[in-house]
Amino acid sequence: KLNLGLRTLCLGYAEISQEQYNKWNIEFREASTALNDRDKRVANASDKIEKDLILLGATAIEDRLQDGVPECIATLKRAGIKIWVLTGDKMETAISIGFSTCLLSREMNLIIVRGGAYGEPGSAYEQMRNAVEKFFPSELEILESAAKAPPVVLNNNGTRPSMTHTREMSFGGISLFSDLSNVHRPGGYALIIDGSALKHTLDEPFSRSLLLDLACRCKGVICCRVSPLQKAKVVELVKEGKQAVTCAIGDGANDVSMIQAAHIGIGVAGEEGLQAVMASDYAIAQFRFLTRLLLVHGHYAYIRNSNLILNFFYKNMIGVGVLFWFQLFDGYSTTVIFEYTYTLFWNLFFTCCAVLAIGVFDRDVPDRVAIEVPELYQWGMKKTAYTMPIFFVFMFEGIYQSLVCFFVPYFAYDFGSVNAGGHSPDYLELGTEMAAACITVANLFNGFNSECWT
Repeated sequence: KLNLGLRTLCLGYAEISQEQYNKWNIEFREASTALNDRDKRVANASDKIEKDLILLGATAIEDRLQDGVPECIATLKRAGIKIWVLTGDKMETAISIGFSTCLLSREMNLIIVRGGAYGEPGSAYEQMRNAVEKFFPSELEILESAAKAPPVVLNNNGTRPSMTHTREMSFGGISLFSDLSNVHRPGGYALIIDGSALKHTLDEPFSRSLLLDLACRCKGVICCRVSPLQKAKVVELVKEGKQAVTCAIGDGANDVSMIQAAHIGIGVAGEEGLQAVMASDYAIAQFRFLTRLLLVHGHYAYIRNSNLILNFFYKNMIGVGVLFWFQLFDGYSTTVIFEYTYTLFWNLFFTCCAVLAIGVFDRDVPDRVAIEVPELYQWGMKKTAYTMPIFFVFMFEGIYQSLVCFFVPYFAYDFGSVNAGGHSPDYLELGTEMAAACITVANLFNGFNSECWT
């Protein structure tokens, strides 16, 4: 069953006397309530009774990936999205999942960190520092910008603790070493760190900054054997350290803290319950639907919001501009050139429909193109659709059009005119002409700025 990739559970038993059990139970209770090294003492107590077992049988369940997961990961990587996998599986299983989901490739250099606290043999900090010196020799400013580590405590003989910490694993013919002995490959770098090393790294300020800088230079990051609290701390590390927008995707109750810590939480409704879905902002049925959620709806949302904000400020600028220009000719008497109805319905009806249509229906490319060309998603990451230069262009456009909408009717009525009833027009008639011009121009301009009309 192990060769088939199934998740296997072996069942066994052992016959012990009541005296042996009572003696072990006392030791186990003391370990469970210990204040120091609780996990280690519980593990040692469990090892004393979990031996010489008679095998009863074994069960196995299929733990395969959902359909479309490798394609989804590959597409999101093309879109420039940094993907971090936070899992409770052991390192060997996590790396296997990384290869099967296309997060890792055979051309990648895998940086494996599994160490203890700073100053101990094989500390996580020293392994990450060695990784920077070996794989990123031209970016040693990472070590300079990171918080300074305290001096290392020497042994009794005055020497530094040994940093030898080697463990070899094999995946499909690829040998991986946690002492950075794997040769350089052209596929970039990936960081794999276990829960023990991550715990010490998150507790040490100098290690936190080094971990973040190292991970951001890798194409993929896998954190294995992590607890729900550690998942949330990793998300907060990225949020606070890089000021980046984070999105957490999970399907179980152990992912709730991570989902709540991220800016955007997405729950996958599966066989592990609905706790993640209930705590998330969005819910999807399968992981592969994440492609459409981000690349299509996410991209559309950015384009629509950017265009809506620009056009909304523009349409208000053209209306307010006409009122301002009139103040130059009425002695700043605060007289409003528009009849009050036009002012009342300006944002409520006359100019809001076109802007709302942009915010709801606008799209720059068809959804098929947004998926086939995931690089379009980087428009939002690089903030190309809404920038201050573009904003000021719309503002100057509103000022210019307000000048046209004011002075053309003003000079047309400047020489006076008589209507069919023999009466000269008053300022309200002039204001009606200006209001009609502003409403027409504003709606036409918003329509021309729309990416599509169908």
